[in-house]
Amino acid sequence: MVRIAVEFEAGETRSIEVDGHAGQNDPGQDIVCAGVSALVETLRLGLEQVVPGGVAVDVKPGHAEFRFPAGADARQRAVVDTILAGLRDLAGSYSQFVTFQAGPRR
Repeated sequence: MVRIAVEFEAGETRSIEVDGHAGQNDPGQDIVCAGVSALVETLRLGLEQVVPGGVAVDVKPGHAEFRFPAGADARQRAVVDTILAGLRDLAGSYSQFVTFQAGPRR
């Protein structure tokens, strides 16, 4: 199961954490895991190469964390919001393999 957890504060995304393996198929054959991985890697590339600045990024096999400072650039927010829409949609389509939780920062 892939777990996606998003925390918001004052209407802004403050963190995204993605953990696990979908288990839809064997590693290397799992289209759900591949979809999540592609979106996470695209978010990493967008935040490191397209609109860099101020975001803590830690991506490893099976785990990714993104920590955002308050007052993120509008372009960064657009990248993040687009990827979150993709992850939310993927979780809706494959709910037996992906969970998406979003809520206020604790």
